[in-house]
Amino acid sequence: MNYRSLIGIPWRPGGRDLSGSDCMGLAILAQNILFKRKFDFTEYDSSLYIEESLRMDRVFQEDYSMDLVSSPPLPGDWGVINFKKCNHVMTFIKRDLVLHILEGCTSRISRFSYSANSRRVQLYRYREGNLWV
Repeated sequence: MNYRSLIGIPWRPGGRDLSGSDCMGLAILAQNILFKRKFDFTEYDSSLYIEESLRMDRVFQEDYSMDLVSSPPLPGDWGVINFKKCNHVMTFIKRDLVLHILEGCTSRISRFSYSANSRRVQLYRYREGNLWV
């Protein structure tokens, strides 16, 4: 499978599969399918979507040993944008392309300039070997 197979997935809060997903679920799918990383977050009720999105930065660093980095993104890095109300998670497919999904939309690939947005995006990178077999 390539990243194009993850385009067009419908928005579903708490979703974790190809039939429907939120931004975190899509990021998990991308890690599992595209980057062969066995990774999952605890399932949560869709009513907790906003609350769960706001804790993602802590979960990445504390529970999953990811590093917060300031270097340019690499394929497989996760970007987190804080919109005050909630966080939005996206996966870098290439240095300037992200896979993401917005509420009420379907998943898509978008151009994204990290250098132009570095002040509002937190970039997380896995420490290879710590999370999967």
